[in-house]
Amino acid sequence: MLEHVAVIVPVYNGALWLDECFQSIIGQTVLSNTDVRTMVSVYNDASTDESAAIIDSWKSKFLLTNVNLVVRENFDRPKGVGYARNEAIKGVRMQKQYEIDYFCFLDCDDVMMPGRVENQLQLCREFKDAIVGCQFTRNDNATSRFTEWCNELPEDLLETQIYTSHGPTVAMPTWFLHKSRLLKFSEAGKGTPEDLIYFYQHLRNGGKVKRVEEKLMFYRYHPSNTTFSITSETIWSLKLPIFIERVLNKLESFGIWGAGKLGKHFFRSLSESVRHKVTEFYDVDESKLKHGFVNLPYLPDDKSKWVPIKHVTMVKTPFVICLKLNLLGFEEILGQFDFVEGKDYWIFN
Repeated sequence: MLEHVAVIVPVYNGALWLDECFQSIIGQTVLSNTDVRTMVSVYNDASTDESAAIIDSWKSKFLLTNVNLVVRENFDRPKGVGYARNEAIKGVRMQKQYEIDYFCFLDCDDVMMPGRVENQLQLCREFKDAIVGCQFTRNDNATSRFTEWCNELPEDLLETQIYTSHGPTVAMPTWFLHKSRLLKFSEAGKGTPEDLIYFYQHLRNGGKVKRVEEKLMFYRYHPSNTTFSITSETIWSLKLPIFIERVLNKLESFGIWGAGKLGKHFFRSLSESVRHKVTEFYDVDESKLKHGFVNLPYLPDDKSKWVPIKHVTMVKTPFVICLKLNLLGFEEILGQFDFVEGKDYWIFN
């Protein structure tokens, strides 16, 4: 049976990278598979550089490789990557002669390894209810911990460790999914983490998360990445409600590991009914432990003013870890216990 895969490419001022990006598409091994038809849908979101000319120059190259290229563009003002992705999806769906079965997302500054589509398609056939990601490489050492986290997070934590500062457990530029999991991206524009919004809605709808254990993408890091326009407060406002919904509302009580700024901020952000489930804080800082309680003023209920604090060696399940994951010695301390993440504790940072 013939299957159709659409590669979705939003473009905004991508002239520096488009040739390499497009070259990686026509270099896909899946193009030799006569049972799979590959299409590319590009949406140029009011670029002011040479993007339009480069896209136009590639039309004949795609035609020679039997890849159908759909190009649409915005001549007004940039409306954001979420809008551009939606319009690229719309563009390929307007081709009535094709029924797209799978969608492969590719940012214009990134590069696919030759086996990306073939490998992700194979896994997605098996898990049509999942966002399928893959491992990737980056060009910057500053993001090494993020890269390591995305590439090495165990499969059983892909749907558990979703409340960290890193965002979705499979990076958005690696997403590949079946048409049944297609949602509309947020079009709120700059400063909106449209990938995280989509990811959480996918999980709320019962979706799964899978990853191909192979480096199939070069995920480029540069100063104009849209990530830099997103504030930590915005991320916090998105992840706290789903954490309460999926975890805290199901617990009768819990502790908080981390009596510092992050732990206190987490506690204060909870509604009064959820705050009353907090039994104690845990920490290793002697200056905090000597008081015996954590002072949390400026909250309406008396219980919020004083919560016991104990050494982490006295930790009881279940608990929430509110620490930066790169704190020296933290992971070694946690490793001394026989706790199961997602059952005994959750990470929220």
